Amino acid sequence: MATKTVSVSVAGSGNNTLVTGVAGHLYKVTSYALVANGTVGVKFISGSTDISGVMPLIVNSGVSATGSREDPLLETLPGDNLIINLSAAVAVTGHLSYVDAVS
Repeated sequence: MATKTVSVSVAGSGNNTLVTGVAGHLYKVTSYALVANGTVGVKFISGSTDISGVMPLIVNSGVSATGSREDPLLETLPGDNLIINLSAAVAVTGHLSYVDAVS
């Protein structure tokens, strides 16, 4: 299981898919770093289930966290999209690393 990294560059209010789900696969998030261009709440979602709380950010502020393959920060349900949800139409950029695991 290789670690994969996706660029985060979203600005749409609501759900923004970062990784499209594949049947029988789940995604284990091992790290992320995000910076907001304005005031916005950010959370991660697996399909339609919240997998993080809302992280409030203000202009030019950020949030980052690091886990590991053995102890991931977040995990989707098998087959679900990994989604970042924004409370407002504010640009959020950064990156996210994950492991694609077969359930």
